[in-house]
Parts: sequence; structure tokens; C-alpha cells
Amino acid sequence: MCHPVITHEDHKLVTSGPYRWIRNPLGLVTASWIFIAGAATMLLFVWWGLPRKETELEARFGQEYRDYVCHTGRLLPWWSS
Repeated sequence: MCHPVITHEDHKLVTSGPYRWIRNPLGLVTASWIFIAGAATMLLFVWWGLPRKETELEARFGQEYRDYVCHTGRLLPWWSS
């Protein structure tokens, strides 16, 4: 259902800038913030649990796991530590 829009006699239809691709760019910004907040929360939970998980894996697999850690990324392929 469409909501009424208040326009004035001198208003022009804007079809440039972000309106070139999307009629409601504010919705895109809002959706982006929700996505960013959700991803940040998920990463915090993952990051909080990683030390315990890695400690358990090191205890179980020893040097084999330590060697594996040396040539793989923790969360991203190029991001070790």
C-alpha cells in the first residue's frame, strides 16, 4: 500500500545520484547497518570462542596442529595469528 507523499509546486523528481539505481536509498543504508551490526556480533562470538577451540585442538593434535596454524589464516586465508 502506498503512503501519501507531500510535494510542493516547485519540487522536481530526483532521478540522479543513488536514485539512479534505487528509489529508496535510505532503506539500503538501514539494511547495511543491520547487516554490519549482525556480522560484528557474530564475529565477536566467534572471536571469543576461538582461543578455547584452538587450545583444545592443540592439546589433541599437538605439533601437527601447530604446523597447520603456521600456514593457515584464522578467519581469512591471508590473516594468520
